[in-house]
Amino acid sequence: MNTEKLRNNTPVDVAQLKATYALPNFITEQLDLKRVSPNEWAGACPNCGGRDRFHVNARFWFCRACAPIEDKRTPHDVIGYVMWRHNVGFLRACEIMGAQTPPPPAKIIPAPAPAPAPAELNQIAARAHAMLLGSHEPVAAYLAGRGIGRQAILAFRLGARWRGTRFGWAVTMPYFDDAGNCVAIRERLLVPAGSQKIISAAGSQFVGNLFGLQAWWGRHWLVVCEGEINAISIHMATGGAVDAVSVGSESVATGTLERIKRLAASAGRVAVWADKGRVSEQLGGALPGALMFKSPLGQDANDLLKTGQLGALLERVGIT
Repeated sequence: MNTEKLRNNTPVDVAQLKATYALPNFITEQLDLKRVSPNEWAGACPNCGGRDRFHVNARFWFCRACAPIEDKRTPHDVIGYVMWRHNVGFLRACEIMGAQTPPPPAKIIPAPAPAPAPAELNQIAARAHAMLLGSHEPVAAYLAGRGIGRQAILAFRLGARWRGTRFGWAVTMPYFDDAGNCVAIRERLLVPAGSQKIISAAGSQFVGNLFGLQAWWGRHWLVVCEGEINAISIHMATGGAVDAVSVGSESVATGTLERIKRLAASAGRVAVWADKGRVSEQLGGALPGALMFKSPLGQDANDLLKTGQLGALLERVGIT
């Protein structure tokens, strides 16, 4: 049956609802899943928490432990996912999905034809960047509160992306390769989901890639730091006069380290800003002659940018 009625007798076009909120996009926009094949994603189950138990493709979803595909009690289509996720019946799931009124444009997730991850990541980055440039208020206000303005938004191609009811709005921080293709997207949640502040777009490849190459111009100084927001803050504090890249985490993979070494070879001077001892040792050992320093009193680059102290600190250590 393709037409049902909600409790207030509002008709529901079930076929249209499924087309609007199509699999796998509806679920991959909400959960941090990893692409395991051209048309399938997998990751932790949002209900039982089991690692790599949850799978979704264009036809169905399932959890090997708590919602196996052979379990017929709950449909394994997009409406069945909402029923299972929120423990509600069919009509209430339709209401949650917005059947009573047309869903807002930002929450409509189209179902593109299957494409390689880089193509999808380029599309996500472009849409998110365009949304933020259109003065998307929550994300723009969040960045402004961290001292990050339009110049940095343009230089680093930052964006705004709706990540579903579980995660809400996020700042997209895209990684690009030398050819200008988006290869990964780190997303910082405006409101943490429990202890989780960072998620990634499906298909992201961080190993061997650096954040900040989209703003790199081969300037005299190259500063290598840990977090994306810190790299953006250094760029802001120097008015774009310094190249700043981020390794993206406290754990630096061999491929990423090799990429840093190649980039550093083209710079006049290199500095490493790392608060973790093992990161300093790993990066410093790979970049002979690099200037190494730590944040004062445990404050990172963004902390100092917000208090107006970052520019003065960089000048004191000779980075101008």
